[in-house]
Amino acid sequence: MYYHRALGREGARGFFGAANSSRGFYSLYPEIYDPARLRRIYVIKGGPGTGKSTFIDMIADRAHKKGYSADLFLCSSDTSSLDGIVIRDTGIAVLDGTPPHACEPSLPGACGEIIDLGQFWDKSSLRQRRAEIEVLNARISESYGRAYRLLAGAGCADEDISRGVLSIVDIRKIDKSAQRLIKKIAGGASSKKNKSENSIERSLFLHAYGTRGEVTLDTFKQTAKSVYIIADPYGAAYIFLAALRRHAKAIGIPIVRIPSPLTPERDEAIYIENHSCDVYIFTDKRRAAVISSEEGSINGRKTNGDVSIINMDRFVDRDDLRHHRGKLRFSAKCRSILIEGALEELSEAGHRHDALEEIYKSSVDFEKWRDFSEVMADKIINE
Repeated sequence: MYYHRALGREGARGFFGAANSSRGFYSLYPEIYDPARLRRIYVIKGGPGTGKSTFIDMIADRAHKKGYSADLFLCSSDTSSLDGIVIRDTGIAVLDGTPPHACEPSLPGACGEIIDLGQFWDKSSLRQRRAEIEVLNARISESYGRAYRLLAGAGCADEDISRGVLSIVDIRKIDKSAQRLIKKIAGGASSKKNKSENSIERSLFLHAYGTRGEVTLDTFKQTAKSVYIIADPYGAAYIFLAALRRHAKAIGIPIVRIPSPLTPERDEAIYIENHSCDVYIFTDKRRAAVISSEEGSINGRKTNGDVSIINMDRFVDRDDLRHHRGKLRFSAKCRSILIEGALEELSEAGHRHDALEEIYKSSVDFEKWRDFSEVMADKIINE
């Protein structure tokens, strides 16, 4: 799978700011680009093929050369494209403000500003190709519409699984186990100060269904000092993760929730930003024995102690599982087939979008674009 080159730069972390989900296009933009958290927000306007991703990469490159840390947001539909950047050291953000994540600057002038990359079009050329553009736009919409209908069906199957596992697991036992793990991670760090000042919960996607297939970023897996893998072939991990979030918030530990792109109301991972040891806890649908063998661990733990396995088997009632196994497997199969169909439609949408981009690229004066972008990028990075 190809990811944008910017993710390979030191200090850069990769995420998705949105998802193609069972609820349609699901965006975290309002949270990520919240003016209460940022000093300056630049919103890029312009159609396909106008260099929005390239401009964001110019900012990312300059941030890297300055030694800044940055969060890069890949397009959830096309992982080779950037949708935004937040420079953590300066509180400056630059984002693609065109559909499907259309947005306008917050606090215009005081915080937000528009960057118009559509000003370098040869409009007469585009008018001559209007019919082609209209046809491609219509076909792209058709592909996305069918993809979202299939994802909605997959979401229904996922909901059936989520309800079904409630009948086979011991909720109280899960809650107690989650509470013990949070206490272990916290290491006695709970305090009133933590609760009042640092108890912050954020949301970020690391998993996407897009035009290049199903993509998962390993951002936190690579940076966390401690990793827990939830071995969960049943679909019950979301219950454990919800309990972890609840207990972490109760003692004031900042966390990042990683929603499922299919059903964003449920999590597939969390990242705990602890004062002494950042911890990443994520779901793996394979059995513990398989994961343990692949991870090279002993009794569920690597020899250097940085990876642990949480086996959901210990919370499952075997008699109840025998009764529900067939239904759970059927729903899982339905979910898989529907997601596969959605990915085929998204791939088709991607090919059509590529054709649309070529039309727009052919009408852009890239010499003027480059002159403007270099000056603007320097201005942004030096604010």
